[in-house]
Amino acid sequence: MPDNPVGFCFLSAVPLRSDPTDCAEMVDQFIFADTFDLLERQEKWTYVRSHYDGYEGWLDNKQFKLLNVRQYEEVRHWQSKGSYGRSIRIDGVFV
Repeated sequence: MPDNPVGFCFLSAVPLRSDPTDCAEMVDQFIFADTFDLLERQEKWTYVRSHYDGYEGWLDNKQFKLLNVRQYEEVRHWQSKGSYGRSIRIDGVFV
């Protein structure tokens, strides 16, 4: 498990913004099942770093799920099997 709290993208595509506002430039995007470190939390936005390519930016708090250690291990196991395109179950719930 990474040192920082970890997030999981449960939507098909989520914009990663340069600043914590919907009007800010989109610097990257996450797709379903991407994971990332949470570096700074605000009321509506969180500054994150991608596990895939190291990009950093702001995500809307409504657009990701915070993972605990067990959930993170479930996601990593699912990713290691090359299961993209199939549903993933976290804590018994398909996302």
